[in-house]
Amino acid sequence: MAAKKVKVLYLSSDRGIPYGGTKGASIHIREFLKTLVTKGYEPVIAASRIVSDVENNHEYPVYQLPGFANIDFMNGKEEKNEDKHTIKEASDYYRNDAIGQKIASIYQEHEFSLLYERYSIFSTAGLVFAKNNKIPFILEVNAPLVLEASEFRQLNQLALAKSVEKFLFTTADHIITVSDKLKEYVLGIAPKSQVTTVPNGVSIDNYKINGNKSIEGSDKSTGQFVVGFVGSIKPWHGVDLLIKSFAEIQKKDESIRLCLVGGGQKEYIEQLQELCKSLQVSDKVEFVGAVAHDTIPAHIARLDVVTAPYPKLDNFYFSPLKLFEYMAAGKPIVASEIGQISDLMKHEVNGLLVPAGDIKELSSAIIRLKNDNVLREKISKQALLEASTKHSWESRLSDVEEIFAIAKIKLVEEETKKDHADKI
Repeated sequence: MAAKKVKVLYLSSDRGIPYGGTKGASIHIREFLKTLVTKGYEPVIAASRIVSDVENNHEYPVYQLPGFANIDFMNGKEEKNEDKHTIKEASDYYRNDAIGQKIASIYQEHEFSLLYERYSIFSTAGLVFAKNNKIPFILEVNAPLVLEASEFRQLNQLALAKSVEKFLFTTADHIITVSDKLKEYVLGIAPKSQVTTVPNGVSIDNYKINGNKSIEGSDKSTGQFVVGFVGSIKPWHGVDLLIKSFAEIQKKDESIRLCLVGGGQKEYIEQLQELCKSLQVSDKVEFVGAVAHDTIPAHIARLDVVTAPYPKLDNFYFSPLKLFEYMAAGKPIVASEIGQISDLMKHEVNGLLVPAGDIKELSSAIIRLKNDNVLREKISKQALLEASTKHSWESRLSDVEEIFAIAKIKLVEEETKKDHADKI
C-alpha cells in the first residue's frame, strides 16, 4: 500500500490504442490503472482515443489528448495518396507541442508527482514536460514499435522515428519492458539505460466475479468439446495455424468444435473465414468477434481447451495477455514454446507446450487433452494457482512501486549533480 496518495499521470499518445477498447493494450491500461487505485494511488489518464463514455465509469479522471497538428504540411498544394502516410507521421510528431500544453493543463489541476507513459512512436511531450518540471519519468515499452512499423506496416519517417526512440530510451529515468527480449532491444539502443522487465498480469477478481456468467447465444449443454482462442486476431497470433490444425483434428474426431473470440482487421478475418471454407470446417468454427472486457472470463469459461498458437518468429517480444487470462480462468492451455511463454509455461505442469508453428504437434496436444481428463484437471489447477500467486496485477504493481522509488532517487541524484556543476 502506498504510504500516501501519490498522483500519477498515465500518458498514452498512440491513436491505435483506444482507452476503453477491447484489444489487449487497452485492457492492460485499464487493469494497471485499476490496480493503482486499489493500492492507494490517484491516477489520471490522458489518451489519444476514448471509447464511448468510459471517462464517467472510473475512479479517476480521464482526459483526451489533442488530435492531428493543425499545420499545412503541403503548403497549399494538392495532397496525393502517397503523401498521406508521411503527413500523418509528421502530424504525430508536431502535435507534441499541443500534447505538452494539455499535460501542463492537467498538471495545474492535479499536480501529479510521477509521469508514466506507454511508449508510442514520435511521442516526446511527456518526457520533455517531466524533465522541465523535475518529475520522474517512467517509460513502459510493450513492443519494438519502430522495428515493427518499418518491417510489417509503413514508416516513411524512419530516421525521425529512430531518433525519437533513442531520445526516449536514453533520457527516461527508468524503462519497463514486458519481456526480457524487449529489454535486450532497449539496451541495444541505449546500453546505459535502467531497464526492468515486468510482464503483463491479470485481474484474478475479474475471473472470480465474471467467470460463471452466461453468454447470450451460447449453449454448453450439447456435450461438444470446444477448443478456443481468445484475444485480438492478428497475423502473428497464429490463428491460421490453429484453423489448419483443427482441420487435421476433424479427421480424427468430428465432435470437437473451434471457437475464436476477438476482433481483427476485416480483411484478415475474411481471409481466415475463407481458409475455413477451403478446409471444409466452416460449420464447425465460430467467429465471435470483439467482446467487452468484462465478458472475457465467461467466454473463456465456455471453452474446454484454450490455445496460444504462435508461429515461429525470429523476434518474439510479446508478453501475451491471453496467457495470463487463460491461467486465471483455470483452463488447460496448449501454447507455442517461444519467447516469454517458455519461461511461464512448464510442459505437462501448467500447460502443454508445442513447437511454434508445428500444426501436427498442436493438433496432437489438443486431442491428447480431450482424451485425458486427469491431465486437463492437473494442469488447469496448477495454472490457476500460479496466476493467483505470481501473476496478478497486484504482484506486478509491487515491482513497479520499486521502480517508482528508483526513478525518484535517480532524479534527485541528477538534480544534485546539476546543482553542484552550476556552482563550480
